[in-house]
Amino acid sequence: MVFYDQRGHGRSGVPSASSCTIGQLGLDLDAVIRSVVPKGRIVLVGHSMGGMSILSMARQRSSVVRQRVIGAVLISTTAAGLAQTGVGRSLQNPAVDAFRLAVRTSPGLVQFGRGAVRAIISPVLRAASYGTRVSPRLVAFSQSMIDDTSVVTIVNFLETLELHDESAALAEFENIPVSVVCGDEDWIIPFASSEALTDALPKSEMVRVRQGGHLVQLEFPEQVNGAILRLVARASEPKKKRWGVV
Repeated sequence: MVFYDQRGHGRSGVPSASSCTIGQLGLDLDAVIRSVVPKGRIVLVGHSMGGMSILSMARQRSSVVRQRVIGAVLISTTAAGLAQTGVGRSLQNPAVDAFRLAVRTSPGLVQFGRGAVRAIISPVLRAASYGTRVSPRLVAFSQSMIDDTSVVTIVNFLETLELHDESAALAEFENIPVSVVCGDEDWIIPFASSEALTDALPKSEMVRVRQGGHLVQLEFPEQVNGAILRLVARASEPKKKRWGVV
């Protein structure tokens, strides 16, 4: 299995504002695959922006999907933007808008706005992470990941989260097993977005996790892991058996 940190996250470097796009994340995923998995069949698993990255790569590098990808798991994600729903609507705030402008036009002012913007963003992300009461240790773990991500990176990605549209990529997955997983209490990327994905992918499996929030893979790991294992098993079957062709 291969895991990597998206640009601006974890141990990856600080990206330029112009590179904080879903389009670039798709190219990054392609680069990771070419670097560490140059041959063989692939199952892709992506959560949130990770799922968007999969769709972005499929649109820009369709040959990779057609020739090598045998399955995909899309967790708490969407094919199109979030300007009027989910996190996009939650973060419509003058302070956030001013900080975005400062990042683009006045880098020297960015430092002064970090605290105020984090005070807006962090509670939103924290509240949306879980739909149920979870252990304090799990809350602390996910909060540490949020806190370790630069608020500049978060703000730089907001526009692409709001406006991106990778709907054209869905056609690349029409004949590939896909599992769409989402908690129905996710209000960063609402459950309706996963329903739309499932409707667009007639051979997909919808896994609705009751009361799950955005970090459904941490909140209900057994259900999410089960969905991944079922997908891998289905993807590994011969096509005739997989689709019941006689």
